[in-house]
Amino acid sequence: MTQSSHYKVKVMDKLNVNASAMYLDAEYTKDQNFEGNRPTDVPDFAESVWSTDNVTDTIFLFIFITFVTFYFYIALN
Repeated sequence: MTQSSHYKVKVMDKLNVNASAMYLDAEYTKDQNFEGNRPTDVPDFAESVWSTDNVTDTIFLFIFITFVTFYFYIALN
């Protein structure tokens, strides 16, 4: 099961703030060794917030922050 959402807010004329969140319930279902385990490098949750700002006509500011819950490096989790 996957669920995600994205939000965008225009704070001022040249300033935008975005946020997104993702939930992924992933597991191996057809493998004798890994059935029921979570695939490698797949987190439960991931959230991001980013902002863009046109400071001047020639200067553009971009800030990106992300948070990812734990995930496994090997399939034998």
